[in-house]
Amino acid sequence: MPDHVHMALRGNLTESPEEIALAVMNNTAYAIGQNAIWQQGFYAGTFSEYDVRALRGRV
Repeated sequence: MPDHVHMALRGNLTESPEEIALAVMNNTAYAIGQNAIWQQGFYAGTFSEYDVRALRGRV
């Protein structure tokens, strides 16, 4: 998979990881005027504030 994206996003307690991922996928496709730029599916994981500090600069 040569063309892919990694993101670290923060949501709130009322949004599921699925809702956040779908919103990002839909909004970015709309913004560039394309219907299908994303493959179906995604991986969503969680991490702590400690992990966020370790991830800075990598993602």
